[in-house]
Amino acid sequence: MDCFDHRHNQKTPEREITTRRATPNDAEGIALVAQSLQIGDDRPPEAGDTGFLLWAQDPATYAARIEASDHFVVAEEGSQIVGFIMAYPLRTLLSLSESMGYEDKVLTLFDQRYDPSLIYPDQIGVLPSFKRRGIGGLMDAKLQSFTPGVGYATVIGHAPIRNLASIGYFTSRGFEFVEEVQQDDWTLGLYERNITQKSDGA
Repeated sequence: MDCFDHRHNQKTPEREITTRRATPNDAEGIALVAQSLQIGDDRPPEAGDTGFLLWAQDPATYAARIEASDHFVVAEEGSQIVGFIMAYPLRTLLSLSESMGYEDKVLTLFDQRYDPSLIYPDQIGVLPSFKRRGIGGLMDAKLQSFTPGVGYATVIGHAPIRNLASIGYFTSRGFEFVEEVQQDDWTLGLYERNITQKSDGA
């Protein structure tokens, strides 16, 4: 969709969106995107229609996650960070588990179910003003290019708010719902893509 320039009464073309692997220098921009999607304590039901993050992080945390994983993607318009995917292999997820604060049930499920090479997309975010431009798909394509053929699994909020925007995004990218998992007062849906059986001895 074109942008409208009221000063000159004409439309201005959208600039090209590019994707690349994130660097620690991107942490400030990533945190700004994440904060724009952070859900408040009031948990408005309409947040499920637009998408939300439960645990937006500060720049220092995002910088540390970038250092820990080669599977962190950003989208840019010019020099502005307009979207990101924070993902990591299961082995990295397990090593970060204490700082991330996941309940044992989720970690145990992942550890028992998947190979350590599995990729876990932890957070995805796009600035509200840049949605519906296919940015999520561009970032996912870049993420998949890092490790072609590897399986993916993630969890998405089902209740008390059903994150319809995230469910729609992930299912459109080939993820399939498997089961629900309880974490604190949230019911999370487990979604998988390109999963094979865990190999013996993994």
